[in-house]
Amino acid sequence: MRFIQLSLPFNRLNQLLTSFSVRTRIVVLALVPVVGFLANGLTYVSGEGEVGTAFETVKRSGGLADASRDFKSAVTEMRIIVKDFSATPSSDLVMSFAQAHALALRSLDSIAASIDRRHAENIVGLRKDVMELRGNFTELVRQQEALGFDDSSGLRRNLRNAGNSVERIINENMTWGRGGSP
Repeated sequence: MRFIQLSLPFNRLNQLLTSFSVRTRIVVLALVPVVGFLANGLTYVSGEGEVGTAFETVKRSGGLADASRDFKSAVTEMRIIVKDFSATPSSDLVMSFAQAHALALRSLDSIAASIDRRHAENIVGLRKDVMELRGNFTELVRQQEALGFDDSSGLRRNLRNAGNSVERIINENMTWGRGGSP
């Protein structure tokens, strides 16, 4: 009984196959590999498109990582330049700051071109912060120029000259007070 139940589906398949002509069976057998090749071809084309998309994503991610690293480096360099400028101001540091600032802005442009437009507001905020940093440094430079980069410029020069004048006057008065001529 059990054998009959298992062979029942095969009997139906056998009856279905015998109902087709020999010519139809040959055509079906010839079409099976063609359908298989078509399925493999479609899978290959689909997979190749996905691989191309993956490579493009990796390329874009690499560019974004480079731009991000450049931005971080530029901001770090600006921070160091400001510290150095505060300790020993010079025109070279002002130029170095301008170069680092330009690199930071270029990096932000690269990042903005590589990211989704939904995150563009973050880039706008970063650009605003970098421009504000530039403004603060420009004000620091202006104040430092008024004070003087060294003892021979700005208020430092005036203070040195005034100190020398006071010292000269004191020296002249001391020679007069010691019995020198009035």
